[in-house]
Amino acid sequence: MLQRPIILGAYNTKGSTDKKTPAVGQTLNLISNTGARLSAPILGDGSFLFTGVLPGKYRLAPTTAKGYAVGFGRGYRIQDRVPVNPETISIGTDSCTELELLALPDGRLSGTVVDRNGRPLSNVVVRLWHANDITGLDTWWMWDDKTNSRGQFNRGPLAPGKYVVGVYVWSPDQLRRSQHDQNIKPSLWFYPGVSRPKQAKIITLGFADHHSAIRIRVPNTAVNVGLGEISQYTH
Repeated sequence: MLQRPIILGAYNTKGSTDKKTPAVGQTLNLISNTGARLSAPILGDGSFLFTGVLPGKYRLAPTTAKGYAVGFGRGYRIQDRVPVNPETISIGTDSCTELELLALPDGRLSGTVVDRNGRPLSNVVVRLWHANDITGLDTWWMWDDKTNSRGQFNRGPLAPGKYVVGVYVWSPDQLRRSQHDQNIKPSLWFYPGVSRPKQAKIITLGFADHHSAIRIRVPNTAVNVGLGEISQYTH
């Protein structure tokens, strides 16, 4: 009989296809607030198991194969709400915690978003699409990856492929109208600064490739307001 608390799950890698491969040979490390370290090997089927873990909060520190990275905070498995790539976990008394880790090739896309005068636009939502599957354009509210105070963004890890980058920016008129109509949405602009998906520049990313200095210029007059700052107008 396994001694509780228990932590179990799977650790896989995924390359240019959707096929997952067990991360055999890697190790999952848990580091407590006191600095104590627990380690478990990844087995042949990708599974791992910790038993008899002391209650508390732990930071996940998995090892990765060369050229791969674990992107923390990537959400949940929809069907069962099992956390995927959580950065930390909290373990309770007599608990059983399940989680999943997924490492992708450490590809990255980074750059800046500016207005028509070249001034950086902070706190605007940045989204990526696969070039052959640009869908869900209106679901800007589902994404919370935003530019920083200098208008910069950095997305990854990303698997090899062809990508399109877009940003959602509120114009002053849209923001004013949103005070009375919650259906008003921000404008979507694609790299390098176009409004139609077919005009967007496609970025080809190789294995563990980094594309930096991507510059998205928003042609219309925009304001530095992102998703987190409009609740006062829409509620």
